[in-house]
Amino acid sequence: MPWIQIASHKTYNLPEETPNLPFVRLADVEQNPKMIKVHRYYEDDIDFYNKYRSEWSFFAPVQYETDESGKVPGEMWLDGSGEYSPSITSQVYQLRYEFLTEGLISDLIKRYGAWYDGGEFKEIEHPDLDLLIVHEREAAVEIFAGKGKGVIYLRYYGFAEQEKIIENIAQKIFLPSW
Repeated sequence: MPWIQIASHKTYNLPEETPNLPFVRLADVEQNPKMIKVHRYYEDDIDFYNKYRSEWSFFAPVQYETDESGKVPGEMWLDGSGEYSPSITSQVYQLRYEFLTEGLISDLIKRYGAWYDGGEFKEIEHPDLDLLIVHEREAAVEIFAGKGKGVIYLRYYGFAEQEKIIENIAQKIFLPSW
């Protein structure tokens, strides 16, 4: 089966609108009309700072990985280190079996949660999610969420409210296309 998985992925530039896709966009959480996209690295006409990738595997037949970067001219990071440049990265999975959800979230925490020193992982109750774990540190937040067969891992750098990000995750995890 690995050859099928390798052959069944595609990378796309992020369009302005993605209403039928189950991932949270930077504009969804930033909601700043002055924000513009950052374009820094292209390969084969793909903007690697603003892209999404779709994949397939037997246990997770629907998978997306996204990267999106922006900047807000005239605004600075709180520490004065430069122009405010929020970014969002996510991985979205629709699993074949619901019992895989908790194990996948645990694996994602082990894989990505170690990137940041400091902060703690907090499990938070949310009425629309079966499992929600948040890791917050300075201007970065990682969110691991599960509902039914859906799992979303999101890493965000910026000033948006954590609650705004979580509400967007809760909405996207319920898309009818799932």
